[in-house]
Amino acid sequence: MNTSELKKLLHAGEWKDIEFKEARTDVPKSAFETVCAFANTHGGHLVFGVAQRSHAYEVTGVENPEKIQNDFLSVLHADAKINHDVDVTEQRLHIAGKTVLVFQIAENQRTRKPVYLDGDIRRTFLRKGSGDYKAQMQDIERMLRDAAVDRWDGQPFERVALKEAFDAGSLAWYRSRFHQANAGFNPKQPDRDFLYHWGFLIKQGRRFLPTRAAIMLFGSPLAIH
Repeated sequence: MNTSELKKLLHAGEWKDIEFKEARTDVPKSAFETVCAFANTHGGHLVFGVAQRSHAYEVTGVENPEKIQNDFLSVLHADAKINHDVDVTEQRLHIAGKTVLVFQIAENQRTRKPVYLDGDIRRTFLRKGSGDYKAQMQDIERMLRDAAVDRWDGQPFERVALKEAFDAGSLAWYRSRFHQANAGFNPKQPDRDFLYHWGFLIKQGRRFLPTRAAIMLFGSPLAIH
């Protein structure tokens, strides 16, 4: 992330992949809930040094960035705080003479979910919209099942290129029915983002690969053959 990208995010506000914390003099406890939520969902950026003023976000800066960064990372990597290791990339940005800390939290692999706090699986969090929410028991049970089983339908399909993998008509029909039945989801979301969000694509490095389940549902004749 660079300064220009951060300014755009400040204007857009918090959402599923961005969370702002003031963290002016210390690390807020809620930051660790956000880490769990990102790791259990689709990853995201946690930004220290930004405060919400009414409906806008203002850069207030972190007073002692070295201390705040070390405090956050040391607690995050303590054995008793989070049950699984989480991939975190830290970064410092400077805006109008103020220091902002940006932590990119990667999504954990399904075999390393659920991610929860303080040894209590009931403290599992998920990211929904712009907030962190305690996972329901059915969500926790689903993650535990997925972690324990090497699912055939969840394995990546690499026989054809991604651009040739899907039948456009089948995918369009499915999305039309999906949005009729599920109000509140953006029908204009790009197909790749939609498929990734719902687990039909998996990410390996910089590549997106369809799962076998995705091919069974919307595969092109070439892919199915």
